[in-house]
Amino acid sequence: MFLRGILLRNYLLDLELAKFMRKSDMTLPFPNSFTDEKKEWMHRLFLLVFYIVTFLHQGIYT
Repeated sequence: MFLRGILLRNYLLDLELAKFMRKSDMTLPFPNSFTDEKKEWMHRLFLLVFYIVTFLHQGIYT
C-alpha cells in the first residue's frame, strides 16, 4: 500500500512535469502531425499503462 502511494504521487508529479515541459517547449521529437494536446494525452496514457502494469506486478510478486 505504501508503494502504491509513492507510485501515485510519482504519476501526479510526472503529469506536472509534462505540463512544465510543454510550456517550456522541451518536448520529445514527435512528428509534426502531433499537436501539443495529443502529445499530452499520449504521455498520460503511457504513464497510466505503466503504473497499472506496475500495480499488477506488485500484486503478483508481493
